[in-house]
Amino acid sequence: MDAEETTKQRVTSTMVALKAGVSQPTVSRVINNPRVVGRKTVERVREAMRELGYSPRMKSLSVPENKYLAESAVDGFSPFVDSSGPTVTAAMVAQWVGVSEATISRVINKRSVHPDTVMRVRQAIKELGFAPSAPISKQRRALRGKVALLCPASKLESMTRAPLLNSVLHGIISTLSERGLYLIQNTLDNSHSLLAQHKVDGVIVWPNLVDVPQATIEMLRPYPVVYLMSMPEVHLPGDRVKPNNKTVGMLAAQYLLAQGHQRLACVSTSGLESWLWERSSVFLSMANSGAGSANSPVFESIECDSDGGIIENNQEFEDRMIEGLQRILNSTPLPTGWFVTSDALTVYVYRHLKKLGVQIGKDIEIISCHNEIPILNCLDPRPKSIDLRAEEIGKKTVERLLWRMEHPALEGSYFSVEVEPRLC
Repeated sequence: MDAEETTKQRVTSTMVALKAGVSQPTVSRVINNPRVVGRKTVERVREAMRELGYSPRMKSLSVPENKYLAESAVDGFSPFVDSSGPTVTAAMVAQWVGVSEATISRVINKRSVHPDTVMRVRQAIKELGFAPSAPISKQRRALRGKVALLCPASKLESMTRAPLLNSVLHGIISTLSERGLYLIQNTLDNSHSLLAQHKVDGVIVWPNLVDVPQATIEMLRPYPVVYLMSMPEVHLPGDRVKPNNKTVGMLAAQYLLAQGHQRLACVSTSGLESWLWERSSVFLSMANSGAGSANSPVFESIECDSDGGIIENNQEFEDRMIEGLQRILNSTPLPTGWFVTSDALTVYVYRHLKKLGVQIGKDIEIISCHNEIPILNCLDPRPKSIDLRAEEIGKKTVERLLWRMEHPALEGSYFSVEVEPRLC
């Protein structure tokens, strides 16, 4: 081996950088992706490489060959990694921008990040010549075949007790099973290990992230997330699947008006979570317009916990229920068509109306919602109830999550799927 050949082997990218008056990462970018470097800089670096006889050890990039060769193979230089210099990592990009590595990951995986931060991170990735690996969502999807259904610990009882949610869960499990996938159920509070170790491909959240710690929300960011029966989530935006609650209110009003009732009443729960408000507001609007000026609907909001149709049973609630129903019964003329916004609440309405001497089916007619058979079978006479098609909601939730796993979220691009209810 002659002296000239030995000298060439000892030349490094750092020496090229010093010769050209640029940084070592710039030399790497000229070798790997010259289109992101100014033309004069590319010429200076290539001239320095020729003068020094620099020959980088070559390792082909995992990119489409035709694309890179067409854009980068110029003047005899091919798009190869310069392995003589240090490898640029996500940690180096994070330090350069002044953000966390988690933020770099969210930008790469196209999760919710402030636009200014996204721009700074992408610029740093270009300047440093960072080549991120495949998005972790794709890696997980290929390895796991599992989906998580998570809820806040405070909502766990509602999820396990409500017939409506049991039907939704059946739809989720059966749809996953048809595709060879498995469901893991847990609370958000206990999901940190599950999420940190990437044991699932995607996450279904019920109902929302209200009062969930920020640390837990951050652990959810890299994952495809679909919200089940939820209103828009401000803490971590994502796709949603829910019943069309406006149609619920419309069906209830149409039914009672068609039965000839001229004066209507609506009974709901206090706090009026958005999904209940949608039902009540549309019902009241149609009641006002559906039978002329003689129609004056009455609305009563009862204090209770209505998550998943679960009603808190205590004496204070019982007293408020009786007081609220008495106010409706004291209206003149008496409302004869009643809409109660959930079957669980209808149980209490039946009990107390009978205590107050009201004959349901004769003095008044009630239409309920959720079509929860175990509840309705206990009521005499059994009321009409609007079916939310719970199993279909579960099926659509899985389908939306699988779609999202195949199409990672573009910033600000989220979808809401509404399942149309029907009158039973």
